[in-house]
Amino acid sequence: MPRSFHATARSAPLRPAAPSKRRPVPLFIAAGVSSLWAALVSAAPMVMVTVLVWGADSRSTAPLTSAVKVGLNGWLLGHGVQLPMADGVKIGLAPLLWTALICWRLVLAGTGTARAIGAVRRGDVLRVAVAVAVCYGLLGTGVAIYARLGDTHAALWWAGPACGAVAFITAGYGASRVGDWDLKLWRGFPLWLRVGASCGAASMAAIGTVGALLMIASVLSEESRLRSIFTAGSPGVVGGIGLFVLCLLYAPTVLLWCCAYVVGSGFALGADTRVSPFEVEIGPIPTFPLLAGLPSGDLGGFAYAVLAVPVLIGLVSGVMVARRTADVSWLDAVGAALVAAIVTSALHGLLAFAAGGPLGAERLSTVGPSAWRVTLMTALVVGVSSLIGCVIWRLRPRRSAVKPADEVAPVSVVPAPRAEPEQQVTSEASPDPQRGPTPERAMSDPSEAPEPSAKPEVGGTVDVKEPAPAGDEKSAMPKPVE
Repeated sequence: MPRSFHATARSAPLRPAAPSKRRPVPLFIAAGVSSLWAALVSAAPMVMVTVLVWGADSRSTAPLTSAVKVGLNGWLLGHGVQLPMADGVKIGLAPLLWTALICWRLVLAGTGTARAIGAVRRGDVLRVAVAVAVCYGLLGTGVAIYARLGDTHAALWWAGPACGAVAFITAGYGASRVGDWDLKLWRGFPLWLRVGASCGAASMAAIGTVGALLMIASVLSEESRLRSIFTAGSPGVVGGIGLFVLCLLYAPTVLLWCCAYVVGSGFALGADTRVSPFEVEIGPIPTFPLLAGLPSGDLGGFAYAVLAVPVLIGLVSGVMVARRTADVSWLDAVGAALVAAIVTSALHGLLAFAAGGPLGAERLSTVGPSAWRVTLMTALVVGVSSLIGCVIWRLRPRRSAVKPADEVAPVSVVPAPRAEPEQQVTSEASPDPQRGPTPERAMSDPSEAPEPSAKPEVGGTVDVKEPAPAGDEKSAMPKPVE
């Protein structure tokens, strides 16, 4: 099995934690402190922004507590809690950048709670997740009770469970990192499942990158329209800063709308506006800078060129699966491609669900992509192309590792140099029976001369070789011509 399958960011050998001399903290005390700190850190910036805007607005007559309550309602909105208002208006579109901050703080809360109680067993991860979820859910319920502002109030039956569900998932993941239980669980899965899950997550990341590029290009292409939206109504310095912060908070939300457009599903902005590669219907839309890049009509060939991007992503994902499962059976390779398709579709569907929600009364009661349509289109476009890419790569002709005989380079054999015996050269050559006859003996007795290798023809010539110098093992003398 290739070594790269087990390479992770924390691939060092797992070592047991050193025994701590501190006494373990009771579970619910540690969970309560960690949950309270996570809530304070994630809610404080939102409250500070609303208080600064309230202080800079000289026309506002509302008390300071109203600004604090607006910030706390925005914090609840980051957990997916809907905020009903007067006249049937309902706000439920979550600022996903704030949601990411909340999740990060809850992951740290789970890690801190697990370390405080000295978690060493796998069951401690579940205990920490439940404890943090209970404490954080109670905090969410308390904030919903305090943050009632006239007709704007969060439903108590929804605020507590929503905050608790977010805390259970994120704190459980944070607790699993203490004893490397997340890595142990990951390495326990079979190879094809790990390969499929990682390639599916990579495909979703690629779709997100394309969506981000599309969002930036579409907004920057309408620079004049963007400037007019920022200057409409003369918001002033404080109002402009507040609008810019609002754009930052909702930038990931609009990015996921662009991702839904990339896979062909599109998104809606109320009852009269729908944007997809196949149809563009623009009705009355809110005046918001990130919506300046909405197309005013059919995009033609560009829309179909965008649809080719997820197909290419799926093919690359299938090739990655096939390359990483080259040493396993066909069944495991196809199973890994199916897992990649399922993971990509499920992740995209969940993110699309988080990026949708109501933003007003009846006309804006449906804003964002449809989760089930995004899941279906991602499975058709990315999942099917991933399977095709995997099968094509597996069926390609493979070059044999053994070369044919005609391709093998000839091997030249170089003889070792012959060692010559050391001897002393004198003026008179003495006969040596081991070296053969000397030149004088060969001339006096022709019978002792070596026989010629071939008998020359009559009238022909014979190659006469010069006698070898004295001391050679074989002496050669010219043969007389008959």
